[in-house]
Amino acid sequence: MELKKLVASKKQEILSKTAIQALESQPKLRGIEDILNDGIKKHVAETNASLLQAQKDYNQGRPKKWVVFAIGLVLGGLAGWGLPTLTLMLDSSKFSRSSLDNVMYNLLGHRHYPDVLTNELVVISYEYNS
Repeated sequence: MELKKLVASKKQEILSKTAIQALESQPKLRGIEDILNDGIKKHVAETNASLLQAQKDYNQGRPKKWVVFAIGLVLGGLAGWGLPTLTLMLDSSKFSRSSLDNVMYNLLGHRHYPDVLTNELVVISYEYNS
């Protein structure tokens, strides 16, 4: 009987050692919390790296933005000063209208164009009220 008990205890000991070794040799199962934490940590690290790269790119291009702003400011100032001056120069006449008014008065008097239009009258095109 004692031999049976000894054999049974040895058998149990061997089985428990092999079971422990088998459990240790298996990959450990990770919990869902561990998987989520690792995924979140990886995502946070990637996001931080992306943000640092974006900040580095922004800081590199920052002086260019000021140069473009200054050029735009100068061009806007020139356009704001030059365009009205150019428009005024093109819009105003370079010659006095008084001599043409005198010629038209001598030829037509106080009459208007519809009053003097006949088949024999040739009117030369001129923008009178420009």
